[in-house]
Amino acid sequence: MRLNYIFAPGRSEYRTFNTTRLREAFLVEEVFRPDAMVLQATDLDRAIIGGIQPVDTPIELVGLEELRTDYFFDRREAGIINIGGPGTIIVDGTSYPLAKRDCLYVGRGAQQVMKKVR
Repeated sequence: MRLNYIFAPGRSEYRTFNTTRLREAFLVEEVFRPDAMVLQATDLDRAIIGGIQPVDTPIELVGLEELRTDYFFDRREAGIINIGGPGTIIVDGTSYPLAKRDCLYVGRGAQQVMKKVR
């Protein structure tokens, strides 16, 4: 898994952008891929957006070389929103079943976070 980066244009440029240029600068087209995790990082507040779509295989959020951390949540927290079918998020051994439109907060310091299909 590689972390893709999006670099925001400078503040002075925004006034000159039309719709096409705004889309080029900020639109993330691919968020979900079956049995994969897709992550995009931005230099705006070091935010990471992405999607995890387990179909046949559970997917674990692990530390990434680009983040320079042992665990994904060493220095970050996340809100996970389920926009698909029923699933389960396992955080450090505790299972949280999520129905469509449920959300879960994962706090900083969580070491093992996995999403699987129910």
